[in-house]
Amino acid sequence: MDEIYKDKYLHKAEVLIEALPYIQKFNRKVIVVKYGGSAMADEELKRNVIKDVTLLKLVGFKPIVVHGGGKDISNWVKKVGKEAQFINGLRVTDDETMEIAEMVLSKESEFQERTADFSRLRKNILTDRILAMLEKLQA
Repeated sequence: MDEIYKDKYLHKAEVLIEALPYIQKFNRKVIVVKYGGSAMADEELKRNVIKDVTLLKLVGFKPIVVHGGGKDISNWVKKVGKEAQFINGLRVTDDETMEIAEMVLSKESEFQERTADFSRLRKNILTDRILAMLEKLQA
């Protein structure tokens, strides 16, 4: 066997050995994957995200992919004369910014039936209902 192939398989084995404790710890758990930004724009990154999410499912995780779009939302916020605000990395979303986000995400989504109903979540995005749903999915 060529030395290159040995190194390739050795590297894969090392990665799996390193990942095994996490695979065991999070087996049958819901894993939320935010898919947005550069990963949506680059074809190679798209393929890698699909492969990674598939791998998560195959090793026993319960991946949920959520739509991102922060760059486009920030661009539209700027176009209407506002400045995007963030606190500790989280977007501050007032009513006007939420309307912009709804417009951007509904336009970008290739899967309209899976686009979140943002008007229902307008006042409190991380509600008890969402947390309860995630708990049910983990059961």
